[in-house]
Amino acid sequence: MKINFLKSSIILGLAFVIGLASCSKDNKNSSYSPQSQNSTAAVGVQLINNVKLGDILTDKTGRTLYSFAADSTTAAQSSCNGDCAVKWPPFYDANPALGTGLNNADFGVITRNDNTKQTTYKGWPLYYYSGDTKKGDTNGDGILKAWFVSTPVYKVMFAM
Repeated sequence: MKINFLKSSIILGLAFVIGLASCSKDNKNSSYSPQSQNSTAAVGVQLINNVKLGDILTDKTGRTLYSFAADSTTAAQSSCNGDCAVKWPPFYDANPALGTGLNNADFGVITRNDNTKQTTYKGWPLYYYSGDTKKGDTNGDGILKAWFVSTPVYKVMFAM
């Protein structure tokens, strides 16, 4: 009975994730605007309002940060290594100054398989997408139904 419940939960979760991904297909030319920022320090991570996705996490230059659904299967580890990490480079800032609306307690650092560091948000390792060419791009959102723009609102993601 527990297995059937688990299968049903996973199927519902996948349907939710697929629904989210399908809502944001055409986002290549999305407009954005930065939230007010902490003016006393150079911001390392900030929120930018994307017209289609709402508030999203970006680095200090406005480059979008992503989460990978497969990371949910490993505790405090990145599942994106080797060639994957070339296409989805890890984001790392040892102690990022945060923009308005972000909480220091939500950020952490992990050590990757190659002994480099990676910043996490609410336990999820953060990445860039190599297909984003300018600040505010969100071209990686929904790829393989496993890559998602990181948002301040925690979204449940299930790995397939």
